Amino acid sequence: MAANKDGEDIHVTVLHQDEGFVYFPLSEKNDQRQDIARYITALQAEIEAGVYQTKLVAMEDEEVCC
Repeated sequence: MAANKDGEDIHVTVLHQDEGFVYFPLSEKNDQRQDIARYITALQAEIEAGVYQTKLVAMEDEEVCC
């Protein structure tokens, strides 16, 4: 689970065992599968507090090794 603030909303990324990576705005939590919605609801206060905030990386700015 990772989150990223985007304007007024928080975008969430969840790695689901059946669906793979699922991306959605936190405001659309209730539109997700029931198990994902329950999981995010349980973590929502921490998500909003920035506990799961990730830094996005611009791949074109990264050095290539070897």
